[in-house]
Amino acid sequence: MAARRHGLELLREALTGLETRDRDETGALYVRAYDGVVAPPGPARAATLDGAGALVSGETSPQRPVHRGPGAHRFARTLYPLLDDPAGAARLAEDARRRLAHGDPACAGAGP
Repeated sequence: MAARRHGLELLREALTGLETRDRDETGALYVRAYDGVVAPPGPARAATLDGAGALVSGETSPQRPVHRGPGAHRFARTLYPLLDDPAGAARLAEDARRRLAHGDPACAGAGP
């Protein structure tokens, strides 16, 4: 259990270093400090189904709109039915793996 917790701490440090390295708060303190903070729209952040957006470098696929930009609702409506179907979710995962292997991480998980 201690090794797993340590691994999760290392993962958290690596991930927060990419986006929130200037924020020291964790847990409830983080939520209280930043709950109302919304990332601005812009080409460096791609739309995600959870609404948080993903910070990316490189070009995203035409199917994935800019975070909080036009087309985000259509993007979600296209992906949700695929995610509800195990075969559809498997196709999306395979497509993401193919794009990653091709060296195109910003397009991974872009959908149909």
